[in-house]
Amino acid sequence: MSNQLEIVEAQALKLTAEERAQLADRLITSLFEDNEIENAWAAEVERRIEEIESGRALEYERALALLCDHPHLGAPWRNGRRRFPLRKFPYSIVYYVRGEEIRVIALAHHRRRPSYWSGRK
Repeated sequence: MSNQLEIVEAQALKLTAEERAQLADRLITSLFEDNEIENAWAAEVERRIEEIESGRALEYERALALLCDHPHLGAPWRNGRRRFPLRKFPYSIVYYVRGEEIRVIALAHHRRRPSYWSGRK
């Protein structure tokens, strides 16, 4: 590490956690073109709005609430996992039950990349 970098690092570590977070955000942002980051966030915001407006987010929440009340409602599937299809969308919640806990592994689309998540535990 260069001497100048060590001096900057020592000074940065004296900042509060909030100030360090702001500095880190500025440094990371400086690595990319401003438009690239703004465009990516704008696309993400649009995607999230579309999920909410379409009802997909609410359907997922409804399904999770149902599974919390009835963990074995999903059909038994592979390797001790269970699969619960959403009613209005071509997705299934893939999960497993361990004692009182439900662990969601994936929100799997029925046709697109059907097993991309299969290595998750």
